[in-house]
Amino acid sequence: MIEFRSFQHYTDPELVDLFLQGNPQAFEEIYKRYWSLLYSYTYNRLRSRLVCEEIVQDVFLKLWVKGDDLGAIRSLSAYLFTGAKYRMLNEIKAVKVRDNFAASFSAFQAQNYSDITQETLASEELKTVLVSAVSQLPPRCREIFHLSRTHHLSI
Repeated sequence: MIEFRSFQHYTDPELVDLFLQGNPQAFEEIYKRYWSLLYSYTYNRLRSRLVCEEIVQDVFLKLWVKGDDLGAIRSLSAYLFTGAKYRMLNEIKAVKVRDNFAASFSAFQAQNYSDITQETLASEELKTVLVSAVSQLPPRCREIFHLSRTHHLSI
């Protein structure tokens, strides 16, 4: 049977030691102690509730996954806040990349739309000139041209 006790009075190094020993309640206390602090830290910089929640969750997930490698941590708070800082920087870079891509794509679409419009107008103008030129041909030449172009028959 698991003994439930309060971990609030433990220091950060003691909680890390208990966590390294496999005590999930120590991780829960770390989570309770730092979640709102990390969220506030990230929210003050990014101003996006969903992104900040994701960042904080990622920091705690990394802490959970790297549980065996935490022996070298000297300051739990520094470890968590540094993880949040680098995750925020990655998010800011990703936003810039997405914004640059969106701007480039918009410019690309505008250019292609403009080119398509010009090509359509040129094609319609060419068809008009062709119909006019064919209508000036003698009747038998016009028939031969029509059969060769429309029905793909040989001349």
